[in-house]
Amino acid sequence: MISKLARDEVLQKRGGREPEPLYSLWRDDDETMERLKNADMKKIRKDLQASIKELSTEIESSRECIASQSTELLFNNDIVMVHSLATSKTMHSFLTHAVKSGRKHRVIDVVDEEEHLETAPDFVTPIELFEVASRMPETSKVVLVAAAYFPDGSCLVPAGGHQIALLAKRHCVPVYVLAPFYKLCPFFMTDPASLHSFRSNTLPFDMSANSAGHVDCLHPAFDALQSDLVTLFVSNTSCIIPSHVNRLKEDYYHSQDIADF
Repeated sequence: MISKLARDEVLQKRGGREPEPLYSLWRDDDETMERLKNADMKKIRKDLQASIKELSTEIESSRECIASQSTELLFNNDIVMVHSLATSKTMHSFLTHAVKSGRKHRVIDVVDEEEHLETAPDFVTPIELFEVASRMPETSKVVLVAAAYFPDGSCLVPAGGHQIALLAKRHCVPVYVLAPFYKLCPFFMTDPASLHSFRSNTLPFDMSANSAGHVDCLHPAFDALQSDLVTLFVSNTSCIIPSHVNRLKEDYYHSQDIADF
């Protein structure tokens, strides 16, 4: 994002032409390149710092912007199922804003750890992952939070989100994913296995020592959701269907920067 800001500032100050569309053949413009060599770098640096500060402010306010859209998605008498509420400030702000705006709905939170059952907010009914199948028929909406999302409309969510999304699809329940703009990745991930990072082993040490070499206990931090499991991405300014996520790349990334990778 910073690289695109720098390129746009330089072209604007030196009267260069508009940046090429993202899906066009990128080529050098000799006239523009010659102007860049004679650019006033002090002026450009000052303007770039202002642009970076503006971007930083936009990132800091993204949580409030996403939360403000809760009244457009959550309605009275809704039964909303969420995941990882205790670890996501964006999710907490989203639900809190709806409650403060007068929305009267029930919230079911799928928790990973038992201590979260006792520390859940007053407006939340905590359940464990094995209870999701029995509670999904009464659910009207599912809200997840993205750790990252990709141009093909897929995304990474906290572990357990894939099972929730599959059950939601089975019962025709819409799935909303909270996705700030700065979590957009400009690349397609062809190998989902390469996305996973793993947490520490959850087995006790004695049990791990006895089963070493015989049992692999995987504890992934995230699940990959395909685009067909997501109904809407809730971004800073609007809600986006998965097939339109690809268009956001041009707003935040330059085509040459993507090609260099």
